[in-house]
Amino acid sequence: MKKPFDYREVHSVKEDADENLMEAQGPSSTSLFSDYPASTLNDANDSGENQSTVGAMNPLTADYLSKQDHLLLDMLRFLCLCVTASQNNTVSFRAADIRRKLLMLLDSSTLDLTKSLHLHMYLGLLKDLPGREHSLPMEDVDELLKPLSSCYKVLIPHLVIRSQFDEVKSIANQIQKCWKSLLIDCFPKILVHILPYFAYEGTGDSSITQKREIATMVYDTLKGEDLLGKQIDQVFISNLPEIVVELLMTLHETADSDASQSTDLSDFSGDLDPAPNPPYFPSHVIKATFAYISNCHKTKFKSILEILSKIPDSYQKILLAICEQAAETNNVYKKHRILKIYHLFVSLLLKDMKSGLGGAWAFVLRDVIYTLIHYINKRPSHFTDVSLRSFSLCCDLLSRVCHTAVTHCKDALENHLHVIVGTLIPLVDYQEVQEQVLDLLKYLVIENKDNENLFVMIKLLDPFPDHAVFKNLRLTQQKIKYSGGPFSLLEEINHFLSVSAYNPLPLTRLEGLKDLRRQLEQHKDQMLALMRASQDNPQDGIVVKLVVSLLQLSKMAVNQTGEREVLEAVGRCLGEIGPLDFSTIAVQHKKDTSYTEAHGLPEDKELQWTLIMLTTLNNTLVENSVKIRSAAATCLKNILATKTGHSFWETYKMSEDPMLTYLQPFRTSRKKFLEVPRFVKEDAFEGLDDVNLWVPQSESHDIWIKALTCAFLDSGGIKSEVLQLLKPMCEVKPDFCQTVLPYLIHDVLLQNTHESWRTLLSTHVRGFFTSCFKHFSQASRSATPANSDSEPEHFLRCCLDKNSQRTMLAVVDYMRRQKRPSSGTAFDDAFWLDLNYLEVAKVAQSCAAHFTALLYVEIYSDKKSMDEQEKRSPTFEEGSQGTTISSLSEKSKEETGISLQDLLLEIYRSIGEPDSLYGCGGGKMLQPLTRIRTYEHEAMWGKALVTYDLETTISSSTRQSGIIQALQNLGLSHILSIYLKGLDHENREWCAELQELYYQAAWRNMQWDLCSSANQELEGASYHESLYNALQSLRNNEFSTFYESLRYARVKEVEELCKGSLESVYSLYPILSRLQALGELENMGELFSRSVTDRDCSEVYLKWQKHSQLLKDSDFSFQEPLMALRTVILEILVQKEMENSQGGCSKDMLTKHLVEFSVLARTFKNTQLPERAIFKIKQYNSAICGVSEWHLEEAQVFWAKKEQSLALNILKQMIKKLDSSFKEVCAWLMKVAGSYDGKSSELRNGQMKAFLSLARFSDTQYQRIENYMKSSEFENKQALLKRAKEEVGLLREHKIQTNRYTVKVQRELELDECALRALKEDRKRFLCKAVENYISCLLSGEEQDMWVFRLCSLWLENSGVPEVNGMMKANGMKISSYKFLPLMYQLAARMGTKMMGGLGFHEVLNNLISRISMDHPHHTLFIILALANANKDELLSKPEAARRSRITKNAPKESSQLDEDRTEAATKIIHTIRRERCKMVKDMEALCDAYIILANLDASQWRSQRKGINIPTNQPITKLKNLEDVVVPTMEIKVLLYDPLFDWTMNPLKALYLQQRPEDETDLHSTPNAEDQECKRSLSDIDQSFNKVAERVLMRLQEKLKGVEEGTVLSVGGQVNLLIQQAMDPKNLSRLFPGWKAWV
Repeated sequence: MKKPFDYREVHSVKEDADENLMEAQGPSSTSLFSDYPASTLNDANDSGENQSTVGAMNPLTADYLSKQDHLLLDMLRFLCLCVTASQNNTVSFRAADIRRKLLMLLDSSTLDLTKSLHLHMYLGLLKDLPGREHSLPMEDVDELLKPLSSCYKVLIPHLVIRSQFDEVKSIANQIQKCWKSLLIDCFPKILVHILPYFAYEGTGDSSITQKREIATMVYDTLKGEDLLGKQIDQVFISNLPEIVVELLMTLHETADSDASQSTDLSDFSGDLDPAPNPPYFPSHVIKATFAYISNCHKTKFKSILEILSKIPDSYQKILLAICEQAAETNNVYKKHRILKIYHLFVSLLLKDMKSGLGGAWAFVLRDVIYTLIHYINKRPSHFTDVSLRSFSLCCDLLSRVCHTAVTHCKDALENHLHVIVGTLIPLVDYQEVQEQVLDLLKYLVIENKDNENLFVMIKLLDPFPDHAVFKNLRLTQQKIKYSGGPFSLLEEINHFLSVSAYNPLPLTRLEGLKDLRRQLEQHKDQMLALMRASQDNPQDGIVVKLVVSLLQLSKMAVNQTGEREVLEAVGRCLGEIGPLDFSTIAVQHKKDTSYTEAHGLPEDKELQWTLIMLTTLNNTLVENSVKIRSAAATCLKNILATKTGHSFWETYKMSEDPMLTYLQPFRTSRKKFLEVPRFVKEDAFEGLDDVNLWVPQSESHDIWIKALTCAFLDSGGIKSEVLQLLKPMCEVKPDFCQTVLPYLIHDVLLQNTHESWRTLLSTHVRGFFTSCFKHFSQASRSATPANSDSEPEHFLRCCLDKNSQRTMLAVVDYMRRQKRPSSGTAFDDAFWLDLNYLEVAKVAQSCAAHFTALLYVEIYSDKKSMDEQEKRSPTFEEGSQGTTISSLSEKSKEETGISLQDLLLEIYRSIGEPDSLYGCGGGKMLQPLTRIRTYEHEAMWGKALVTYDLETTISSSTRQSGIIQALQNLGLSHILSIYLKGLDHENREWCAELQELYYQAAWRNMQWDLCSSANQELEGASYHESLYNALQSLRNNEFSTFYESLRYARVKEVEELCKGSLESVYSLYPILSRLQALGELENMGELFSRSVTDRDCSEVYLKWQKHSQLLKDSDFSFQEPLMALRTVILEILVQKEMENSQGGCSKDMLTKHLVEFSVLARTFKNTQLPERAIFKIKQYNSAICGVSEWHLEEAQVFWAKKEQSLALNILKQMIKKLDSSFKEVCAWLMKVAGSYDGKSSELRNGQMKAFLSLARFSDTQYQRIENYMKSSEFENKQALLKRAKEEVGLLREHKIQTNRYTVKVQRELELDECALRALKEDRKRFLCKAVENYISCLLSGEEQDMWVFRLCSLWLENSGVPEVNGMMKANGMKISSYKFLPLMYQLAARMGTKMMGGLGFHEVLNNLISRISMDHPHHTLFIILALANANKDELLSKPEAARRSRITKNAPKESSQLDEDRTEAATKIIHTIRRERCKMVKDMEALCDAYIILANLDASQWRSQRKGINIPTNQPITKLKNLEDVVVPTMEIKVLLYDPLFDWTMNPLKALYLQQRPEDETDLHSTPNAEDQECKRSLSDIDQSFNKVAERVLMRLQEKLKGVEEGTVLSVGGQVNLLIQQAMDPKNLSRLFPGWKAWV
C-alpha cells in the first residue's frame, strides 16, 4: 500500500525524532549544531522549563505536570511496555493494534505540539509505527500524520539549519502547503539560529566561528533564487516584530557574568536557574543582534526601535507575545526567565520613550504598568528564591517605568498613580522588598509633591496606613489634601468618590475603604445633616451616591484578585451607613458612559456602536487575562482598519477623550480599507433556529452566552462591519457577549424587510422567558415587605441562571428604547419583538428589577386593553371603557399561569409601596394569600396567624414560615420555641428558608443547644446561621471562630447585593440592616475579651444611640433586628458578668436599651414587643422602692394596649413614691447646695447645678398650677364656686331650714374653697422657691446667667407678691448688675408704674435700675433719658414767646398718669446719677436735646430737593464739641420694622386716633371738649387692654395644640382631616392666586 511518504522520507523523520527523543533522555543526545552542549527537554509541563542543572527540580515531577501530561506519559509507558512485552513474552494482543488504537487518541484536545514534551512524545510514537510487515491502512496513516500541520514550525527550523530542505518539502507535501510559504512562516524561528552569530563580536572561540559559518551558509542558501531570493528582505521587514520576539526568547542571563558584560538582569539571576533549549544567548548578544539588524537596514536607523516605530502595532505585538509566553507556563523558572525578557525589552523602550515610540508611548506605559501590577497582585503567600527574584524584578521595572513617565511623559502617570500607589502599599509588609517599594513611593509622593502634573492626583490619593514606615508619606499626602483646612464628612465622601474614575482595580482601594469606614463611624452627627440636606433631591444625595459607588466597586471586585478583602471592606462601610431612609424609592440609573457619549455623535448607528465597542475593548486592554487582551487587540486592529473605523477616528479625534491616544498602535495608516466580506447564507435561519441554542440546558451561563453570540456572528444576518469583527472577543469573554448581544439583535432587525427575522427572534426570545419558569406546587414564604422572594401560592420558580435572565432582560430593555423605523408612538417601540410582557415582567421581578417589572406589567395591561378594544363593536357599550385587574388577572393566569394581581402585589411590596396593594385588590378580595398580605402590611399579626392556621390550602412551607414570622412579631417566643421543636421532630429535612427562620428564632430566644451547625463549614452557612455561630462562639470565648463567621457572613451579604439590581432602594435595606448588625456584633467582641468598664459601656451605648438617631425615619422592620441583636448581646454580657460574680454596668445598659426598644416599638404601633421588653427588665431588675424610667414606660405600654386601668394604677403608685420622696429630694438638694464652700470651681459648679435643679423643678410645678388656673376647666370651676357662694348666701339670707341638701352644698363649698386655698398656697410656695433658687444660682457663678431672664419674668409677672419683692430686695440686689443689661428695656418700661406693681415693687425696681445705671451708664442712660424726655418735644420745638402765650391761652397737653409716673421715676434716677457723674449726664442731656430739636426741624423748604441736605448752622447739634464721655447712639430703621412689641401695643383704634389728632389742637381749644375727653378715655382703655389681645392669641394657640377647633375637641385623625378639608376648600384655594376661577 502506497504511503504519502516513501520509506526514505519516513526514515528521515524517524531519525530526527530519534534525536529529539534522545535530547530528552540524557546528556548523550546530539543537537542540531553538533558543537552545541547537551540539552534537555524544552518544557517540563504545559510549557515547563528544563531544570537539568545541579540542584534544580525534576521537570517531570507531579508538581509541574498537568492532567494531560500525566495521561500522555502513561500512554508512553504503556506503549513501551507493549513493545517490551511483544519482544520478550508471548501476549494475547498485537503491539501494532495497540499502537494504532492509542495513537488515534492523540487528537487536538489532548495533544498540543507547540509544547516540546508533547512533540517529543508524538515523534517517538511516530517512529515506532509498524513497518512493511504490519502496515497500517491509508486512512490511519493520514490520521496519524495530521499533527504535522501544527508542529511544522518547530521541526522546519531544525531541518533548515541542517540544510535538509528535502524533508521540508516532504512535510509541505504532507500538509498540502507550498514549501516556500512554510519557510516564510518559519522565517523568524530560522533567523534565531543565524542572526546572533552574525552579531557576535570577534572572539577566539572556535565553536562560535563554526556556528557563524553554518549560519552564513544557511542564510546564503535562503537568499538563493531557488528558495526565497530577493523577497527575503521584504519577508524580514514584515516579520520584524516576530523576529524580535524570537530573539528575545533566547535570553539566558546568568548570575556569574563577567564584570565587563554584567547587566541589570544579572541581579535577578540565580546560580541554579536552568538554561533553555538552545540556542540561547546573554542579553548583550541580543542587544548586539538588534544593533546588527538596525545597521543592516537600508535607512541606517540608529536603533531597531526606530524601525519598529514605523510599524504601528509592533510594540503591542511584542509585549503581548512575551506576556502570552509567560501565561502559558506554570514553571517558575521559565516564568522568571520570561520576566527577565520582559524587563530587557521594556528597558529598551524606556530609553527611547522621549521619542514617543511612534505614537505608542501612552499605550506602552499603560500596558507595562498594568502587566506588572497584575503579576505583583498574583504574588505567592510565601516566597521561594525564584519567586522572590521575580517579584523584585517587577518592582524594579515598575520603578523604572514611573521614573521615565515622570521625566519624559508629563501627565501620562496621572491616571495610573492611584493604581500604582494602591498596589505598592501592601508590599511594604514584605521585608525583602520593603526598602525598594518605599523608595518608589517616596519618589512619587514626596519628591514629586510640587510636580504640577501629579499634585492633584497626590491630593486625591487614598490615605496611607497609620504605620511608622508610612509616617512621612502620610504627612505629605495629608498636608496636600488638607491644605485648605480640615475636611467635613461631605468632603471626605466626595474625595473618596472622586478617585473611582481613575481606578479600575478595586483591590487598590482597600486603604481608602478603611479610611472611609473610620470617617463614617466617627461622624454620625454629620451624616444626619447630610441626609437632611438631600431632602429636596434625594436621588442626588451624597449618601445615595456613596452606596451606589460602593456597590459598583464590589461588582468590579467579583472574580478578581483580592475579591474577599474588597467585599469585606465594602461591607464594613455599608454597615456604618445602615438602613438609612434615603427618602427615595429608586436609585437614579446612570447609563453606560460610552452609550451616553455615543448620543453626541451623528445619528449613525454604526458610528455609535463603534464608539461603544472601542470603549469597551479599550477597557479590556488592562485586564489580567492575556487571552482577552490578545482578542481585544485583534478586534481593535480590524475595526480601525475598516472604512467605518477610519470615519469614526476622523469624527472623534477632536474630543477630549484620551481613548484614541491609547488606541494609536492599532490604527493602520493604509489608504486601503479592510473589506469585511458579507456572506449570505441560504440557511441563515438554520443556525439560529435551535431551541437548545436559545435556552440554556445543562451548560453554564458563560458557555451559553458565548455560543449564542457566536451563532449570531456566524449566521450571516449581521450587516454592521464593526459588529462582524467582534468574534475573537466573544469567544473568550462572556461579559463582552452580554454587552454585544443587544446590538447584534438590533442590527438584524434593522435590515429585516420581510418580518422573517422578527418572527424567528420573537419565537425564541419568547420561548426563553417562557422556559425560565416551571410550575411548582409550592408557595412562597411569608416575608418582610422588603424581601422580593415571596410569590403566589402556585408560583413559578426560575430554573435558569440569573445572569442568563439578566442578559435577555437587557436585550428587551435596549430594544424598547430604540426607535422603530415604522412605529408611530413610543408604545410601538416596545414591540420590536412580539413578546408576552407579563412573562418578561415575572423574570424582571425575580432578578430584583422591580420598577422594570412594573413597567412591563403596564405594557402588558395596555396591550391587552388595546386588543380588547379592537375586538369590540365601534358602537358605545356600557362598561366598555376599562378592564379591571381581576379580569386581566384571570386571563393572564389562563394564558401563562401567572396571576397579574399576585405579581403586582409582589412588586409593590418589593419597592416599598405596600399601600399600593389596596389598589391591587388588597382588603377586598377573599383569596387567602391576598388577605394575609394585607394583614401583614397592616401589622395585624394576630389575624395573619389565625388565617395561616385556618387555610390548609396554602402550601406547608408557606404556612410554616408565615406562622413563625407571625409568632415572632407577636413576641410569643416560648410558643415559637415549642413550635420549632415540633417541626424539627416532625421533619429533619427543612428547606433553606425554613432553616434560616429556625436559626433566627434560636439566636433571638438564646437557645444555644442546636447541634446541626457544629459539623458544617462556615462557608456554607446562611446569614442567621452565621449569626448564630458567631454568638455561640462569643459565649464560649472562641474568638477566632467568632470573627471568621462574621467575615464570611459580611462577604456573602455584599455578594448578594452585587447580584441584585439597584433599581429599588427598598431592596437594599434588609442587607444594609444585616451589615450594620454584623458590624455592631464585631465591635462587641473586644468587650467580651476583657472586663467591661463603665466607660466601655457608655462608649458603646453612645455609638448605638447615634446610629439609632440616624435610623429614626426608617421602617421598624429594619430597626427591629438590630434592636433584637443588641438585646441578645447585652443579655450574654450580663450572664457572663453574673457567672464571674462581677458587678458591671451591663445590667443598667441592658435596662436603658430595653426601654428604648419599647419606646421604638410603641412608636410603630407594636405593643407585643414592648411588653416583652418590660418583662425582661423586670427579670434583671429586682423590685425597688424608688421610681425608674422603665416604670413610666410600663404604664405607657399598658395604655397603648388599651388597658388603661393597669396603666393608671402604675402611675398612681409612681405618684405616691414621688410624693413621699419629694421632700427628701428637696432637702437633699438644699443640703448639697449649702455644703459647698465656694473655694473650688468644681464645687462652685456643683452648687450652681444644685440650685438650678431646685429652681427648675419648682418653676415647673409653678407653671403647671399657673396653666391650670388659666384653663377653661378652672374658669368653669370658679363659676360654679361663685354660684355656690351665691346660693349659700341666699339660703342664709332667707334662713332656710337646714336639711341634707343645704348641708351638702355648704360642705362642698367649704371643700372647694379649701382646695382653692391649697392650690394658691402651692402656687405661691413653688413661686417663692423658684425665685429664691434662681437668685442663688445666679449668685453662685456665671455659667447659668441666661436664667436671669426667667427670674425677671417671674418677678414682673408677680410684682404684687410681697414675698417675691422681698427676696429681690434682700438677695436679688446682690446679683451682678451686668447680668440685667439685656433686660434693661423691659425693666425701664415698668418704672413708676404703680398699677402694675404691689407695695415695695417700685422701690426695688428703681433701686435696681439706679445700681445698673451707676455701674453701666453708657448702656443705660440713653434708655432712661428717652423716658425722662418724653414731653420735651413740646418744650424744645416751639419758640419761647409762643410758650409764654400758650401759658395764658391754653393748658398743656394732657399726659396719661402712667407716662407721668415713668417720666418722674426716670428723672429721679437721672438726678441720682448726676451727683456721681455730673459732666457725663450734662453732655448726654445736651446731645439728646440737640437730637430732639433736629427731629422737630421744619423740612418743608427742602421737600423737592433730591440731594443731601446740610444741617442749618443754627441747630444746636452743629455746636456740640468735647463730648469725651458720651457714646454716639445709632439705630437702623430695620431693628424698628420688626419690633415685636409694636404689633401688641399699637392696634387700629389707637393708630386711627393718633393719625387724626391735629398737630395744633392745643392752639385751637383752651380746654379739651367732651369728645376729646371721650377719645382719650377710650385710648387709655385700649392701652390697658392690649395684653388681653395677646393673651387671647396665646390661648388660641394652646387650643390648637390641644386639638380644639371651633369649640370642638378633635382627635389627631380628626384634626388632620379638618386640615385636609381646609386645604381643599375652594374659598381658601382662591386666595392663593388672584386670577383663580372655578372653571380654570
